Amino acid sequence: MLGRLTELALRQRLIAFIAAIALIAWGANAYLKLPIDAFPDVAPTQVLVSMRAAGLTPEELESRVTAPIEIAARGIPNLVHMRSVTRYSVALLTFE
Repeated sequence: MLGRLTELALRQRLIAFIAAIALIAWGANAYLKLPIDAFPDVAPTQVLVSMRAAGLTPEELESRVTAPIEIAARGIPNLVHMRSVTRYSVALLTFE
C-alpha cells in the first residue's frame, strides 16, 4: 500500500505538490485560529446544587433536605467552603 502511494506521488508530482501545499495552508490556518489563553483561570472549582420542593417552608426544607446534604458533603475531599441559601420551596448549595 505504501509503495503504491509513493509510486503514485512520484508519477503525479504536481498533484502531490498541490496536496502538500493545501495541507500546509490548512495547518497554518488551524494554528492561527487556535485559542490560546495567556492567563489561566484562577477561579476555584464550584458546584452549585439547586433543589426544588414545592409546598415546603424554608424551615422544613432546611431540616429535611439542606441539612442532611450539608452533613453528607462534609466528607468530600479538599472541600474548602460550603454555602447554602434556603428560600420558600428552593434550596441552593454551593461547594468549593
